[in-house]
Amino acid sequence: MTADQPQLSREEVFEQAHVKMAERIEQYQERILEVLRGHLGAEQALNELLRVGRRRRKGRTFAGKMDVAKGAYTSKK
Repeated sequence: MTADQPQLSREEVFEQAHVKMAERIEQYQERILEVLRGHLGAEQALNELLRVGRRRRKGRTFAGKMDVAKGAYTSKK
């Protein structure tokens, strides 16, 4: 703190900390939603790809679907 800034009371400090924490939590929740939306979009694309390729997709995990798609649709050189 410099001499120009007034001394904040304990309650004001806590209030500022609370506001900053609330903003950080909101940003964190937005990032989580972005990741979930991306994952859902990728899984829907994989389901469509496996459906068109007539591969079993039900009951597979996301990683299992990725492995099948990589094996079925990538060229091995």
